Amino acid sequence: MTIEELENFVFNWMLKDIEREIEFTKSGYGGGNVLCALGLMSYTEFMGRLLPTNNQKNNRETFNDFFRILGPKYKSLLDEEKIDIYGIFRCGLVHEYFIKGDCTIAMLNSTPGEIEVKDGLKSNNKLNNETSSMIKKPVDCGIIIAENGNFLFNIERYFDDFKNACEELFIRLKSIKEWKPPCSFSEFSDTC
Repeated sequence: MTIEELENFVFNWMLKDIEREIEFTKSGYGGGNVLCALGLMSYTEFMGRLLPTNNQKNNRETFNDFFRILGPKYKSLLDEEKIDIYGIFRCGLVHEYFIKGDCTIAMLNSTPGEIEVKDGLKSNNKLNNETSSMIKKPVDCGIIIAENGNFLFNIERYFDDFKNACEELFIRLKSIKEWKPPCSFSEFSDTC
């Protein structure tokens, strides 16, 4: 698979699927918020595998490396807040179809208003005795820890940051003269 074929796959297949769900939601038809969250977490791991230094790393490491590229607030969640995004979000969604912890998954960030982050059934940590928190849009990070200790996953914001990180990565990859995709992508290309 060439870099151009891979870029086409990412921008015209992966990202278009999420973008379509966001547009459905904006037009009032609703969108698959959990499905988008699952896709974005899986795609984060996929894109991490493309980083030139990640051929020998495990899935958690490749996920975390690309997650950091999404921006300083994402990097801070991993490195300063010490949140196990891979375990809580990626593994929760992939293996259980739920985030491992209380989380509100909101599709839109571009519409005015606030997002209510409710206290869920799993919560044992009621900070400040609050049952829900209100977060004003637009948010500046796709994953936020609300005042009540629960998570907000904002699909549209995460998508925007993810897409920007993909664009930056492909610019970087195209500048590497001898870049080759990881073996599994080469095999994928030959079998499809």
